[in-house]
Amino acid sequence: MSLQAITLDAAGTLIHLRKPVGETYSEIAAKFEIHTSPAAIESAFRNVWERTPAPFSAEFSNHPKTNQQGLKRENHLEREWWKALVHKVFAEAGASHGAQFDAFFTKLYDYFENPDCWQLDPDAAAVLQHIAVRGLKIGLLSNFDYRLRKILTGHDIFHHFQAVVLSGEIQASKPDPRMFATIQQALEVEDPSTILHIGDDPECDIAGAEQFGFQTFRVKLGKIPLKAVIKHLG
Repeated sequence: MSLQAITLDAAGTLIHLRKPVGETYSEIAAKFEIHTSPAAIESAFRNVWERTPAPFSAEFSNHPKTNQQGLKRENHLEREWWKALVHKVFAEAGASHGAQFDAFFTKLYDYFENPDCWQLDPDAAAVLQHIAVRGLKIGLLSNFDYRLRKILTGHDIFHHFQAVVLSGEIQASKPDPRMFATIQQALEVEDPSTILHIGDDPECDIAGAEQFGFQTFRVKLGKIPLKAVIKHLG
């Protein structure tokens, strides 16, 4: 059966950080008199990231119950998830942060909402245009939080998506089947096998999508570029 729609992951697929996490964290931390090396933070971040369940995943628990600072509950949960992760990163890196941590984290969290700290994949515009020309529906399916809307709008690609599903909006994270079910329904596609999901994560994107019945295409930084999707589609 021919394709009817394509869904895409965001970070690692359509957008990439301009600078390594360790470098950015260290630079911002230094402004709050929190001193550590980029290499130590980079290593700690990778370790903490690998063992930390995604927000709204089946393994994630102890969600905060109240709103703070006027945030929507789902936004607050994701912000608190990031705050706990960053705290663990600096602790593992042996960096003392003390009373300055809250102010530092607010600055850090806001920084990553700025489109300028992200770079658009060099193939993103061409791939999205190719999909549109073929008359296929396009959906965005991401475990990124609400900040993604501003980031992709800033890079002038948000308008390409007929449907957008972010994990916080449905209280689930890929590879949870609810993510794929929601985007399928939003795109009004009856057969999941007529949807192709493009992403970089072997578990969240590829295994999750295939288990739900989607077709998949995995991009790999430095190995399989996003533009390879065009040849794959034929």
